[in-house]
Amino acid sequence: MWNILIVVVLMVQLISCDTATISKDNMPAASTDTSLSFSVIDRESAHIVDYRYKKESVKDKGLAFHYSNNTDTFTLFLDTSRGVFSGKFGSGEMTSLELEKMSHYTVNGADYRILKLIGDKDVRDGEFSLFLSLDFGLLISKSNTWRAAKVRCPDKDNTLMALLYRVQTDTGFFTSPVPPLDKNIKTPKVE
Repeated sequence: MWNILIVVVLMVQLISCDTATISKDNMPAASTDTSLSFSVIDRESAHIVDYRYKKESVKDKGLAFHYSNNTDTFTLFLDTSRGVFSGKFGSGEMTSLELEKMSHYTVNGADYRILKLIGDKDVRDGEFSLFLSLDFGLLISKSNTWRAAKVRCPDKDNTLMALLYRVQTDTGFFTSPVPPLDKNIKTPKVE
């Protein structure tokens, strides 16, 4: 009698499962949804802005980093395997981003890859740089012509703090704003 009951329960369970709807392609991608802050520099002022942050894998687009709050929304798409990078800022259209440089840093024994992406390359008063980590998302966003930037607040994360410092002091990412002296300049004579 117990054997018949077990067989019936197993048959009902097998029949109730719809295997056609369960596939790897239809499974939702793993994502994270947290809150984080950026220090926003705009000309002569600086203030802290909080964002909802979500990182997820998107089919045919690689990784997506979503940032939103009441006044600002942007999403960055990184497909490093195909070398395709893009972003959607506010309600605007998708913007193509160009990989300018990639660097690897070791912080506390862990390796981190940082991408420097350029948007609106060679557009006067419009070109901007994005510095992204596949682990942490957007680290720095800055205008290449104006005094405007967003810098991720490390919020007591020593690894993120060290990584931000390393990126900001890398002369390959940030060139010195002071132009080199012309070697033909001669010291004036004082009489």
